[in-house]
Amino acid sequence: MISSRQQRLLKQLMEARQYIPLQQLADEYDISLRTVRHDLLQLEDWLRQHDVVLERSRSAGVYLQLDSQQSESLAIQMRERPIYMDAKQRITLLLKQLLQKTNLSMGEMLAEFEISKNTLLLDLSDIKVWLEQRRLTLQKERGTLSIDGSEQLKRSAYLELLRAEVTDDKLLGYMLSQPSEDKLSIVPWNVWFKSSDAMMLFDSIQHLEQLLGIQLTDAGYSTLTLHLLMAMERLKHAHAIEMDLELLHELETQHVYQVIQAEVVPAVEHHFQVKLPASEIGYITQHVLGAQKQNVPADEELYIGLAKQIVSRTEKALGHRLQMIEQIVQGLVIHLKPAVYRAKFDLQSKNPLLDQLKIQYGSFLTLLEQIVNEVMEPISVTFDLDEVGYIMLHIGSGIVPHVAQIRKRVAIVCGSGFGTSAIIKRRLSDICPQVDVVNNYSYKESRDITLNDADAVLTTIDIGHPIPVPWLKVSPLLTSKDQQEIAAFLGVTIMEEAGTATTIQTVNDIFRVVERNADIHNRNKLLEELLFLIQGGHLQGPEYTNRLSDLLPCTSIRLQLDSMDWESAIQMGCQLLSERSLSGLNYEERLVEMIDSNIHSFIIHDGVAFPHANMPGDIRQTGFSLVTFREPISFGPLAHPVWLIITLAAVDKEQHVGALSTLLDALNDEMFMTDLQQSSNSYDIWRSFREKEEL
Repeated sequence: MISSRQQRLLKQLMEARQYIPLQQLADEYDISLRTVRHDLLQLEDWLRQHDVVLERSRSAGVYLQLDSQQSESLAIQMRERPIYMDAKQRITLLLKQLLQKTNLSMGEMLAEFEISKNTLLLDLSDIKVWLEQRRLTLQKERGTLSIDGSEQLKRSAYLELLRAEVTDDKLLGYMLSQPSEDKLSIVPWNVWFKSSDAMMLFDSIQHLEQLLGIQLTDAGYSTLTLHLLMAMERLKHAHAIEMDLELLHELETQHVYQVIQAEVVPAVEHHFQVKLPASEIGYITQHVLGAQKQNVPADEELYIGLAKQIVSRTEKALGHRLQMIEQIVQGLVIHLKPAVYRAKFDLQSKNPLLDQLKIQYGSFLTLLEQIVNEVMEPISVTFDLDEVGYIMLHIGSGIVPHVAQIRKRVAIVCGSGFGTSAIIKRRLSDICPQVDVVNNYSYKESRDITLNDADAVLTTIDIGHPIPVPWLKVSPLLTSKDQQEIAAFLGVTIMEEAGTATTIQTVNDIFRVVERNADIHNRNKLLEELLFLIQGGHLQGPEYTNRLSDLLPCTSIRLQLDSMDWESAIQMGCQLLSERSLSGLNYEERLVEMIDSNIHSFIIHDGVAFPHANMPGDIRQTGFSLVTFREPISFGPLAHPVWLIITLAAVDKEQHVGALSTLLDALNDEMFMTDLQQSSNSYDIWRSFREKEEL
């Protein structure tokens, strides 16, 4: 007999409709190509005994072409227990049996799986962790095992195991296929169900749809079928079915319950030779109510009212009206009825789009969760974020044109004072222009922050008490890593191309704070290390970085130029770079485009512009150019008065850091800036930079 992995491999080959590359098998099973070839050789020998040929292709891989008789024969063989079973599959089967039966003897398990007591204890240790993650407890008493927890949680755990082996698409594909199409290969070796049982239940569900005049979703079909298969197994093993009596009485009044009891239950009991208790009919009713895809009659005022309240409160929060309100309300009404049942009966499921929705809508998704649950409070229903995500899809259809205009309100929590808060605020305004810092709070004051005050909180310390506003811990310097996390947290885009300019501004702010409160022994070294730290580097910096006097020669310094328009000024700065073969025309055009579109933070000091762009593919070497004007020129569409333009071309974030530290030192030196504004001698300026480097 083949091993369990080889059985899984065979099952995959039986389901495939084309060749499977060997590398794909190696990746999926996390084994080497050599092991794949070994498994295929053993599998090939085994298949030959059953008159089946495994087709091979050097370029395409392996393929199994079967007629219906061969497929059925192999499926029967696969129901046999393999000689060797890996721990993962053994644990899965142990969990299945534990969830099916009320009690399970350890002695029986040792005999059935032919394993040692130590191996079983190791497996049970893993099983205990798996169950605890699903709010269930493994109980062991006098050699007997059982699972403690609610019936709903046990069913959810069982379905999770089942879905890992039988996915929705495979089950529906099997159920909806023509009789001539053989798809028995979906049945795994550890027989979760018989195909005839599944087909009987599927037919019963379709009949129920006709009787009720409803339509279930595809996921509803498979979920209800799998639930019923699981329930039948548990009933066969005399497992007690329990349900809250108050909830059961409420379900018994539903028309759906009564139809199931009268039309479906007799056929199911006859086929499976079991007796369905009222609580089991209640669970079936829950699934049907939560899986409907139907048009809600216009007279269902409750859901229409709920939908309108959600829309109205959302518009108030946004500050503008939604588009296509009638369609949004209609969509919400259709969605809300089964959603309310899902929440009421604890059937809410994971939303596969939730991560994308968090990125697209950021903190607004959290705000919508608050709005929706405030609306739902009078009917005692609470939606989790996954369900709110589905509602967000409806709301989003009306706010798509405005999403980019929704500004994020951010509060800053800092335990070290308002100086640090000011640095973060300045940095945020440069890298996230769509973010408004609405207030600063101390740690103690953070208890009072609500969603009315801010959409999100950025904090320099961990917040140990609960607050209703989502928060993210960041460094006061907002490093590159912080910026990436902020972008994902707030759902905003970071202005990366303005990075060096904003770094200079931030370093300037930090430097002034340090200068006011401490003696500085080495100004250049401090500036250099701050630059490295903020740009995501390490405190030591590189062993050697280019000096400003190396990257800014006298020939690239032009002083006391006549007034000109800002585009000509950019052209002049770039020309000085291109004369040294550092950059080309594309770089100049990119800078002009950024300034003209006002997507930059080039103004780093009063009267000083620092144009640069992240275009490493168009930069041959790192270097600077510097030009001054007798009278300030109007820089960009906003006409900033600028008398000094320093243009940077950089191949990376490191080579110019040492030079920037000297430049920052110079910009903070009032005497030097006065000399620079008045000087017409390029060599004198270059020599001043050189002297600062030698300090």
